[in-house]
Parts: sequence; structure tokens; C-alpha cells
Amino acid sequence: MKRHKRNLSFNRVHPYSIFITIKRFIFILILPVVQQILFKPMNIFETISSMGLNILFVIFLFTFAILEYRNSVYYIDKDNIIISKGNLIKKDVNIPNNRLQMVSIEGTITSKIFGASKVYIDTAGGGRKNVDIQIAVSNKKIENFLAKLVPQNKLTCAYMCSSIRMLLMTASWANPASGLLILSPFIKQAGEILGEQFSEFFYNNVNITYRLITIGISPATAAIANILIIGWAVAMVVQTCRYGNFRVYKHKDMMMIRRGFIVKNTRIVFNNKITAITIKQSMIMKIFQLYSVYVQTIGSGKEKGDKSLLVAAARKKQMQSALDGLIYINSQSTNVARPPKKRLLSYISIPLYVSMAVIGALVFLYIKNTYRELIVVGLLFTLIWSIWWIIFRIFAFKASFLSYNNDVVIVSTFEKFTLCTSHIPYDRLQYIEVVQNPFHKISKCCDVYFYIYSDRKERFKIKYLDKTQAYELINIIQKNMDKKAI
Repeated sequence: MKRHKRNLSFNRVHPYSIFITIKRFIFILILPVVQQILFKPMNIFETISSMGLNILFVIFLFTFAILEYRNSVYYIDKDNIIISKGNLIKKDVNIPNNRLQMVSIEGTITSKIFGASKVYIDTAGGGRKNVDIQIAVSNKKIENFLAKLVPQNKLTCAYMCSSIRMLLMTASWANPASGLLILSPFIKQAGEILGEQFSEFFYNNVNITYRLITIGISPATAAIANILIIGWAVAMVVQTCRYGNFRVYKHKDMMMIRRGFIVKNTRIVFNNKITAITIKQSMIMKIFQLYSVYVQTIGSGKEKGDKSLLVAAARKKQMQSALDGLIYINSQSTNVARPPKKRLLSYISIPLYVSMAVIGALVFLYIKNTYRELIVVGLLFTLIWSIWWIIFRIFAFKASFLSYNNDVVIVSTFEKFTLCTSHIPYDRLQYIEVVQNPFHKISKCCDVYFYIYSDRKERFKIKYLDKTQAYELINIIQKNMDKKAI
């Protein structure tokens, strides 16, 4: 590779890579704090000695990061991506473009301040948690970087999500707990600046509208409801900033997915590297008869907040039209296997038993007249949550099936509180596992797992199929796998 490097025009990575390197080793900076706690200096000489060692350690870390930046260069053309980096140990990486599984470019708030974007590159030989290559590229050069992979003037916009549909999508994603986690430092800081009264005012009087809604409900219930609403709203804003302005462009067998308002992301997906396509529908989206489509490739899910979204919140006809313009999916089902009707109780048993146990405990404590207000609040939220959970499991039971056609295996199941229908190409299916626990043996049913070509041992599971029917389909699917392998 050194012989070729003399004839190539390499580009130096952006200085923002210094920050990335320091961030990677930031946990080491905690050591001086631990040292001060465990080995507290007893006199002035020990204090000066300890501070001197810590300062030298910080200088060493910054020096290492700067040298790492000075020794890191990249080259890209239509055939290869070459990365050269390293201080004491020099590494030269040459990745043929036809071996790329996923390329993602992200512009965060901090990287924008420095005028840079982070580039993530993944191949089939990558790690389970981290991408193969991560470099910082100047925003002035990023479009040229993209043009080497996908001709920008030949891209056509195949799908664009409307703002209203995206808001519905982010509303179903929003998690109140994560929103409160994001918001808590700001509330605390505001309290320190303006006094404790500000924090109390914020928590108790966030919005007069909420108080109007909660008239007639106990103060504890109102407080919990307000906190959850605030957390949900903040999480929704964060998700909207990540996935707003969602567009998908197409060129031959490549797709370019662009998204984000503040944190912008561009992802290049190669159609022949897709390992599964999943159509999902949360309960909120089911009410509005909307679907979303996700694409599974090697490298999917490694970035923070990555959901591998391809089509967001579309009605069935619009979703199918968008997919027809992006990638062919044979969704025809033959010889469908569904869980027997008598297995409905198995689907709802966990939420049913948990709900009965919790409600029983709450009723017992209520009769004892212990912490009555808190019990009423707990009972109310438990009832809502348990009923919602049971209703979802009933829908999941009705929607679950296993099928196949000439191109893909179709697995319709559920994941947490989302209905999922996955289409897995035969050449991406690695192996099939049938599991029977003692209860399964009594009822003559089984769970079936489909493992796909992935760097994280991804699998799709369908529960409580009739054992005889499941094996009939699995034998046919395995024969189709053998045919595709030839």
C-alpha cells in the first residue's frame, strides 16, 4: 500500500478528530478524581506532587490526540476508501467500495461548531458495537466525499415524509423517561441561577392548561401526569430534531437517506447488502392506520438514536408506492402458519397475571387505609397500563404468522409494544432455531427463531406456533435456502 500512497492525493482529517479522540478516552480523566478521593494528600508536598502527575497525564492525552490527528489521512475514489492513521502503531486500511455495507455521515451540534462532519464506515468484518472506521471530514469536503460514492446529480427523490406524519411518528417513539433525563440538568441549573423557587414553580406550575385538564384529580395524580407530559414532550422534540425533513433518494441499487434539523444525518444503503426489511406499526400508529418501514444492514443501530428508518408514518398504499420506487419486496404469502386460537391466553398471560397481582396488592393496601392517595394514583396508572398491554397482546396474537414465497421468509410478530412484519431474503438467512420449553411440550407448540446475516446476531422470533405446522414450513424454507445458495 505504501507504493500506491506516493501516487495518491490524500486529505488530512479535520482537527475535530482531536476532540473525538479525547472523548474516546475521557473516562481515563476520572482517575485523578478517584486518586484524590482514595489517596487524599496529607501535606503540601503530596498535593503538589499529585497535581503535577495529573497535569502531566492530561498533557499526555492531549498530545496523543494531536499526534493521532497529524498522522490520520484518507483517500476516496469510485473504487476504494483508504485510511491511514496511528502513532506508534501505523495502520493502513483499504476498503473496496463494493465491500461497503453502510456509510453514514452525521453533523452534530459540536461538529458543526468546528465545521466538520463525522463519517462512519462499516463492512461485514466489523465489530459488534463499534463501526469499522470513524473519521472527521471538513464540511467543505463532505459533498465531494459523497459524490465519490453516489453521483449527486443523478439522485432522484423517491420518498419525502410530511411534517404532520413525522410528528405522529415521533409521538409514538417519545419516551417520557428519556425526556426528563434530558431536561433535568437544565432544570437544576435554572434552579441554581434563579433560586430553588424556580425549580418548584417549574415542576408544579409548568402549564396552566395541564391544571385545567387535571381538575378533579388528586394532586399526586396531577403531578405525575404533568411530569410524564413534560418528559414526553421533550423526548418528542428531540426525536423530531433527529428525524425531521426526512427524505430518501435513489440511484440504481443505492439509497441515500437524509434526515434531521439540528443533528443532520446522511446514510448510504446498498440494496444488495440489505439483510431484512421490517414493516412496523405501534398502537398509536395503528389507530391512524399508518405504517413505517425499517431497513436492516450490517452497522444498523450502532449510532446513537439510529432507528434505520426507510419510510415514516405512511398509509398502506403510500407505503407500498414508496417501496416500489426504492426496493422490490415480494410480500405475497403462501402456506401461512398462525398460532392456534387456544394460545391466545399464552399471549396475554404475562400482562394479565402481573396486572391482577398488582391490582390485588393495591386493593388490599387501600382497604387497610395505608397511603390511600398514593395507592389511588398507583391503581389508576396500573389499570391504564395493564389494559393497554393486554389489548396490544390481543392485536399481536391476531397479527402473528409465519410464511414464505420464492424470494423471502415473512415473519409477522411483535417487539415490545410494536407490531412487526419482517421480510428476510433467503441468502441473508443464516439458520433457524426451534425452541420448546416444558409448557410448550404439553401444548405441542414451539417458538421459532430466524437468525440473519449480521454483526450483532440479529434474530426474529415468532411465538406459540403449532409444532407440526411449524416444521412443515421450516423444511420448505430450508430447501429454498439451499436453492438460493447454489
